[in-house]
Amino acid sequence: MSKVRIFIRFAKSFFNFYTFKRSLLVDLLYFCLMKKLFTILVALAFGGTLSAQSLAAVSGLPVPKKSAEAIVGALVTFTSEWDTELKYQRKVDAEGFRVVLPQGSYLMTIVADGYQSYQSEIEVDQPNIDLDLIVMLTTEQAAAKRAKQKKRAAH
Repeated sequence: MSKVRIFIRFAKSFFNFYTFKRSLLVDLLYFCLMKKLFTILVALAFGGTLSAQSLAAVSGLPVPKKSAEAIVGALVTFTSEWDTELKYQRKVDAEGFRVVLPQGSYLMTIVADGYQSYQSEIEVDQPNIDLDLIVMLTTEQAAAKRAKQKKRAAH
């Protein structure tokens, strides 16, 4: 049974019991207005708390190793640590990326064709965060680095 029907049934029995002469429509409107008033009062009371979670701008420039030119077309994704369904994505252009998101903890992932994916945990707790240059390895460089590490571990 829907909430409206339950309310109407309750209102009818209440009004019949006390034999009020007001119409059900007036009472329903009164109920809706009081509900909106309550919502507004709660928003005003907790307004300081709600605005405390302000927005922050995070920027950076993904570049290949031994170069300062942006990896244009790379996809930067910020995944919230408290809600993994919440994601913010931007494509990298010649000037890098800039994304505005609520303050909190995020997992930043950068994916680009021909490059090893990059991941880093980011704590967004300031209005502006500049990650500067983010060095990414090509898939060949990453493979060579892994082979070198395996060789060192074997000795």
